[in-house]
Amino acid sequence: MELNLFWTEFAKNELEGIYKYYREKAGIVISKKLVKGIYNETLNLKKTNLK
Repeated sequence: MELNLFWTEFAKNELEGIYKYYREKAGIVISKKLVKGIYNETLNLKKTNLK
């Protein structure tokens, strides 16, 4: 069974805020890697079977 996930505007804005914060504090490479990791984890949630 696949889980349906939706990115709300709030979640998108928060992710953008995370990106901007880490871009300033740690650099663009780190911020992209972090945001990509968060996004990929949501994809893993879709694949999780609910019991």
